[in-house]
Amino acid sequence: MSSLVLKLIALGTMLIDHIAACLNRSGHFPPGNFSGAIFADGAFSLYWFMRAVGRIAFPIFCFQLVEGAIHTKNKGAYATRIAVFALISEFPFDLALHLKYVDWTGQNVFLTLLIGLLLIYELQWADNEQGRNRIMGYIAYPVLTLFACMISRNLLKNDYSEAGILAISVMGLLSLRIVRELERRISTRVVRLLFCMVASLLLIRFTNDFESWCLLALVPIGLYNGNKGYKSRAIQYGAYLFYPAHLMILGLLAALPVMLRH
Repeated sequence: MSSLVLKLIALGTMLIDHIAACLNRSGHFPPGNFSGAIFADGAFSLYWFMRAVGRIAFPIFCFQLVEGAIHTKNKGAYATRIAVFALISEFPFDLALHLKYVDWTGQNVFLTLLIGLLLIYELQWADNEQGRNRIMGYIAYPVLTLFACMISRNLLKNDYSEAGILAISVMGLLSLRIVRELERRISTRVVRLLFCMVASLLLIRFTNDFESWCLLALVPIGLYNGNKGYKSRAIQYGAYLFYPAHLMILGLLAALPVMLRH
């Protein structure tokens, strides 16, 4: 399975999740809580099924972020691109998932990915240093991760908050040279799945039991063959634009009945 296929799976499951979340916010799906039965009758069942499918997306995005950090030739451009789309996506995110033009109670997932990427860059810097700098860099990684978790939870309130940061930081260990050597000696798939599983379990631990559906993401990640698949600028930027674009469409559709009533 190529990187392109992984990306399409993540985008597709994310779209399903956001359709359900947006319909729920706008009152088209009945409200409920995480005790609701997915396989019960009616729309309530459909809502939770769609949300369960959506749990697959985030671990794949985290994994692809790590892959991008490992293979990118221009780290600054990669981080800048994610930061720009974090800004572009905030209004559509607020509109679709909070039904507000501006809402500071939650920020979009690109911000979570950006923070995680900067942490991975710090780890990669330490891994390329020697002596005291390397040791201090390794020590700084968990300290900075915990600091980022605190900021995410209490100040930034970005999507997935500290759970997302922890998941990315664990997957980020895949970028270490010693881990890549372990992959060559044992099995790339086994080592990759081990780290992704630990990251997913942390995601579940720091969110809720319903997030357990994210473990399904281990299947496509395990099938990943390391190839990029078909690649073009249009596909690359199309994947980035998909996030704010689909949120904007969903947000406008959710807001349309309200605007018509007025």
